[in-house]
Amino acid sequence: MKMKGITPIISVIILLLITIGMAASAWTFMSGYFTTITKASIQATGLCVGTGGAGATYALVTITNMGQGVIQLGACTTAGSIGGGTAKSAICGDMTIVRTDGAANLNGKFDKTSMAAKGTVTFTDTGCITGTECHYSFVLPGMMSPQSVIIQC
Repeated sequence: MKMKGITPIISVIILLLITIGMAASAWTFMSGYFTTITKASIQATGLCVGTGGAGATYALVTITNMGQGVIQLGACTTAGSIGGGTAKSAICGDMTIVRTDGAANLNGKFDKTSMAAKGTVTFTDTGCITGTECHYSFVLPGMMSPQSVIIQC
């Protein structure tokens, strides 16, 4: 009895098509994943600045857009406490800022309404006073984790 099967050439072609299909699927997934990561990426550094008066200081945070897209900032709207706690937050366009040290006095604003790719903006918070340690988290949609800054005034 003779058994018939597929020829070796056809089996090699089928295996190549399967391999190419799997590689194309992996490429499609990974390119979408990395585009999301590189679109929303920031770096923040901060310092405490004194204005000369007793207790008159403010937090100054410089934020650099490390991603490829424009980040819209706009006016900051205070969002209140989060989850019943005292962490104050503000929504500034695409970015959410959270004061994570327990202080309920976030009074911040940006010096620009948008931040271009590789651009820099300054966030100023007059709620960070002398003798305090102010903790901030800056969050964008699509970011893997928030960018945190601690400022000692």
